[in-house]
Amino acid sequence: MELPKCIEVGITSFVVKESPETNNTKEETKLSLVHLNREISKAVQKSYLSDIYDMVYRLKNENIFKNSSTNKEFNDQVFSNNGLLDQIFNLLNLDDNKDSILNQCLILCFQVLENYCNLPSIGNFGYYSDNVKTKKLSSGSVLPRTIQ
Repeated sequence: MELPKCIEVGITSFVVKESPETNNTKEETKLSLVHLNREISKAVQKSYLSDIYDMVYRLKNENIFKNSSTNKEFNDQVFSNNGLLDQIFNLLNLDDNKDSILNQCLILCFQVLENYCNLPSIGNFGYYSDNVKTKKLSSGSVLPRTIQ
């Protein structure tokens, strides 16, 4: 695989071993392997990000606001590309060991919660008889709780 393609798919580290074509020495190969080992260790420590990425993906694609015209601003702010969920993930991916990064992530989480609590309604529901969608027995909306 050529280097531009590797970068395109997200490869962040690699090793070029010594050979007559590359003119790398055994010492250069050794240093490359030490570097690769460090990069693998970092990747293992950040493996939890895979689960967070999956959660963000599901939230963005399966949220109840996706087709809501009344909550479009909230949907765009939280679930869009480079929305608040993406920003949280990107910050954690950048560096999850710095308190300043974690604090920024918490602030973004609180911003999501605050905006969620300020919605006029969170969702609608209905109850149909015997799974027949023509005979609606009840309906309603879920409203956020107001704090007094």
